[in-house]
Amino acid sequence: MKRFSKYKILLLLIILLGAFLRFYNLDWGDQNFFHPDERNIAIATSNINFIRGDYNPDFFAYGSFPIYMIYIVSKGDFETSLLFGRLLSAIFSTISLYLIYLITKNLLFSILLKDGESIKKTNKIETYSLLAVALAAFSPGLIQFAHFTTFESFLTFEYLLFTFLALKLLNKPSFLNYVFIAVIMGLSVGTKIVSLFLVGVFLVIHFFVNLKGRTKDTNKLKFIIKFPFKFLNNKFFSAVLLSILIFVLTNPFIFLDYQNFRNSLNYESSVARGTLPVFYTQQFLETIPFVYQVLYVFPSLISWPLTIFSLFALFYLIIYCLRYGLRYIFKNESKTKLPIIVFTLIGLGYTAFHLTMYVKWSRYMVPSIPFLIIAFVIVLVNLSYKRHKMIRLISKSTLFVVSIFAIIQGLNFFTIYLKPDPRLEAATWLKDDAENSDTFAGEVYDIGMTAFNGAVGNHRITEYDYYNLDDGINDQAELESLNKLMDESEYVIVPAERIYPTRVRLKDEFPNGYRHYEQLFEGELGFVKVAEFTRTTYLEDLFDISFYSGGIFMPLNYDETFRVFDQPTVTIFKKNT
Repeated sequence: MKRFSKYKILLLLIILLGAFLRFYNLDWGDQNFFHPDERNIAIATSNINFIRGDYNPDFFAYGSFPIYMIYIVSKGDFETSLLFGRLLSAIFSTISLYLIYLITKNLLFSILLKDGESIKKTNKIETYSLLAVALAAFSPGLIQFAHFTTFESFLTFEYLLFTFLALKLLNKPSFLNYVFIAVIMGLSVGTKIVSLFLVGVFLVIHFFVNLKGRTKDTNKLKFIIKFPFKFLNNKFFSAVLLSILIFVLTNPFIFLDYQNFRNSLNYESSVARGTLPVFYTQQFLETIPFVYQVLYVFPSLISWPLTIFSLFALFYLIIYCLRYGLRYIFKNESKTKLPIIVFTLIGLGYTAFHLTMYVKWSRYMVPSIPFLIIAFVIVLVNLSYKRHKMIRLISKSTLFVVSIFAIIQGLNFFTIYLKPDPRLEAATWLKDDAENSDTFAGEVYDIGMTAFNGAVGNHRITEYDYYNLDDGINDQAELESLNKLMDESEYVIVPAERIYPTRVRLKDEFPNGYRHYEQLFEGELGFVKVAEFTRTTYLEDLFDISFYSGGIFMPLNYDETFRVFDQPTVTIFKKNT
């Protein structure tokens, strides 16, 4: 009993610490709300007015279910919608930690248990389940997106809850468990349409459940003939109809405003596939799916050592599931491995789809984080119980070293929220440094410019559209317009690393943009860099070195979208007179 209580106390402490990392400074940016997706969601919420009978968010990039959740409290108020949305993200991200514990514990029993055996490793299973929770609690990606009013934390929670319910359904296929899994399936699709992959997973689960009735004496031919009727039972139809009903009730305007939904779906899918060029996906030009996420996205979200070993674990589980899945289907063996197969299908179903896309935003991979962490833990634990002594030693050492590295990186990342937003610092500095008659040049489509509007007045700022500088339509006129702006401005504000890194990397694709930024940073345009503001972490301050962008935590570089919304580098240039 004491041992049991000790693990529960440790679990509670880890979850409470994880909650602190998620809830602290939810109002980062001092209500400037620099994340564009947050603003789009708040605008969608403000389109609703239950009193007037306006129920259409007129926004289909996400489902309507979480938008209605936010509206119930915010009543469409812009700031309240964003703050309450962040609160919900932090809540769901925190609850997800407990689900990770339950799922990991279940899967460890499954992967360590042989058919017909009892298991005596309960205390070890508790320890390793807590390790999975700790890795998730300190994950930079999960901490960061708990601070955003985007719905990745919602989806993460929903996929984990679906996984937990799926494991319960495998163990006890009661009508009530079918109802539960149908509800969360409908809500998940109602949060984002990509969650339709869960329907396929549900069909596999139901297939496995209906194969469980076999015995060695079962007549195979009769079983195959009767199986379709057994498969299409009341539980199946009830679950399907209930999930459809929930989806329709939470997203009625997919049907009532079908044309706009269709147009939005075509637009979003074209952007995601890269068939429709838009300015905000230029950073993915000449990048390779899967390779980009492995090199730049996952190391930002979970650390590079955990990226390497969690992907190894995922490939290990694919082979593992093929082996035991075929055994179960054709030989009616290895029933205890079904939870591993279902877990892998859910994690792989979401992750594999997004690893093939042209757009590779960090947020797309956030729901994959718990599945990669759990895969890492259960596979390394499984290997640590192998007979070969060297394999056991390497597995346990890897678990320890990778986990320590990932936890330190997560704690270090959190320290950015202990510091002021660099855009606000830069705006305050510029207000004090500039004369009342000075004018400023900035970049268009960067919400970070709003901080400077309030500090020096938007009538004194000209935001230039650098995206048109190399569009091939009227480049010479655009270049002349930019040169004129440089002549008339006393300061140039670069509010984030959104535009110029792509111009530097693809100088042949963007020759005018590359030349402009090269000349600006080299002082050839008559400007000199006078100030730079960024959110360095505490370890970087302590050791006075960069741990990122070429440092130990990020040997290569960040994905752009991991940095520019809450930790950009703001650079200010002043005319050299």
